[in-house]
Amino acid sequence: MDARPGTRRRWFAPELHCRVPSTLGYASLFFDPRVGKYRLYYETLLDMANDDLRVLKLLESDDLQTFTQVLAEDGSDVIVDYNGHVHGAAVLYDPRESDPARRYKRFGMYGIEDGKKGWMCPSFSPDGIHWTDRPDIVMQTPFSD
Repeated sequence: MDARPGTRRRWFAPELHCRVPSTLGYASLFFDPRVGKYRLYYETLLDMANDDLRVLKLLESDDLQTFTQVLAEDGSDVIVDYNGHVHGAAVLYDPRESDPARRYKRFGMYGIEDGKKGWMCPSFSPDGIHWTDRPDIVMQTPFSD
């Protein structure tokens, strides 16, 4: 038997608490003390028939059960676009960062240059919505997770 002594197994019926409109598994979830809400960044496909075209979106929640879409200034729900070339985005909030413009950090593969996929670039943000890329730190890599 594969169990530790004293372990009691209990089975529960699964309960659905919320639906996140993501079509992919790339997501970052954390509590953001600056806005007092949970933030969920996630990638989604622009076209279900084309796995190459993805964007980054953002949801917020008070209770991790009800989520509200955060809109960009243009009224869309897309936070990061890169003409649909977002892949593997990871977002975090760094409360110890001394520079408020770099409090939020994002990393992943973005864009296509000369027909090549896969340049990895860190980005920073003061609010988690408006991002500044650091092309001086870009790393070219084969397309890979």
